Amino acid sequence: MNILVKLKNLDYFCPSFPDDMSKIDLGSLYTGHSKLEKVKNHLKDESKGKIAIEGLAGSSRSLFVSSIFRSVATTHFVILPEKEDAAYFYNDLVPVLGDEQVFFFPSSYKRSIQYGRTEASNIVLRTEVLNYLAKGKRKCIVVSHPEAVMEKVISKKVLQ
Repeated sequence: MNILVKLKNLDYFCPSFPDDMSKIDLGSLYTGHSKLEKVKNHLKDESKGKIAIEGLAGSSRSLFVSSIFRSVATTHFVILPEKEDAAYFYNDLVPVLGDEQVFFFPSSYKRSIQYGRTEASNIVLRTEVLNYLAKGKRKCIVVSHPEAVMEKVISKKVLQ
């Protein structure tokens, strides 16, 4: 079962911010929102399928996903259309959730697979994600893009 959540006109949901912005827990901005509850219930029912979230712009997407992550203890795999979008999304999530639970899964290649030149730092990032998942840890967010997901990865047996 697939679920599509359309969020529109969230202006009314934005809280008033205190003078000292350092006291705000940004990850809890969407707590209690009806659409968030719909997504959480879908995930807790262990339903199979994809969830598409539309109608959010900028960093609000990552704040919405961080709210889901805090209440549903499982691995969330977020695929964004472009590598740059995925990198921005990852960089928005890390300050809210910390880099111990958020991972970036890039393509191994510098620009595109067609050029055939791998990027060592990207291979390190991919290996970090695979090691984390191979250890059986199940609460994280992996952010990626289609080009990276299409690449082959080594098996769990070879990784160990």
